[in-house]
Amino acid sequence: MAAVPEGYTKLGRIGFVDRGYYDAKTQYDKGDVVLHEGSSYLALKDGMTGVTPQDDNENWRYMARGFEADRLEHITASDTQKLCGKLDYDPDAQSLIDVIADLVANKLLKREDVVANLTTVDAGKALDATQGKNLKDSVDNVAKTVQDVSERVSTNESNIGTLNTKVAQLNSDKVSASLLQADITTVKQLLTMNSSYTMPIIVVIDWQHSLAPDKNITFVFALKSAALAFSLSGKLYGAINGAAEWTLLNG
Repeated sequence: MAAVPEGYTKLGRIGFVDRGYYDAKTQYDKGDVVLHEGSSYLALKDGMTGVTPQDDNENWRYMARGFEADRLEHITASDTQKLCGKLDYDPDAQSLIDVIADLVANKLLKREDVVANLTTVDAGKALDATQGKNLKDSVDNVAKTVQDVSERVSTNESNIGTLNTKVAQLNSDKVSASLLQADITTVKQLLTMNSSYTMPIIVVIDWQHSLAPDKNITFVFALKSAALAFSLSGKLYGAINGAAEWTLLNG
């Protein structure tokens, strides 16, 4: 092959020329391509020596952007969720991966640790969301039952209070059974005493008392000059003003 004539040294350069890794001591001409710190650069000028490749569009231009690092620890990462626990801190990629791996392996809830029942007693187990809803419904039902019972108790207390008031009013206008048992021994005395009261007298007479008509516990309802006696024997007795003893009404 004939030698290239003097003055025509560029005739053999067609397209790009791969010059391998950049060397600061080597001269590079327009069209040369070098690899530097993981990226490839295209020379834009002739006769460049010691001009470090960078994407300045004057001496060099990126052909393929890359990076020199071959390990994650040499790459800077952005910790947007602050998983590494520091503010305004960009860790290396390996540190961030290590934190994420620890979370996944040791701190995140495993699927088998999620239970779908309300009876588990195993430590570290978590309720499925559907069971949380069931638990809330159960608590709401118990709360409603407690409220209903509380309202009923309140109503009963009110009724008892009203009844006590009425009993107190009745007691203020009647003679107690103990006084009758102590002071009254005949029907005539009962009727005479009763005539002075404007309210009915209701009396329970012990079966041993002389006023008991048939030796049974007797309930007496007396108003003014008449009285009715209801014996536990089932018999009904009556007496009016001036009577000395009971008269059987249903015998």
